[in-house]
Amino acid sequence: MSEKLLPKLRTINQLYEDVHTLDENSPISKNFIKKVIIENNIPYISVGVKKMYDENVVFEHIENAFTTQENEENIYNIF
Repeated sequence: MSEKLLPKLRTINQLYEDVHTLDENSPISKNFIKKVIIENNIPYISVGVKKMYDENVVFEHIENAFTTQENEENIYNIF
């Protein structure tokens, strides 16, 4: 039986802060995170006026953006 991870719900600002907590010199911007969310149609939960995203899912898509050859060639356009 596989264990499911509890979703780590975060706003875009919190996602950005978590990235920079893990790597303070990271070039990842809030706009890059937004682009990853939009391009991959990542689901969200509305909490009042805030949108909350699963950090595990967002980070997985960010990792994929840097490991896909096609995206590596275009990554400089995102930053």
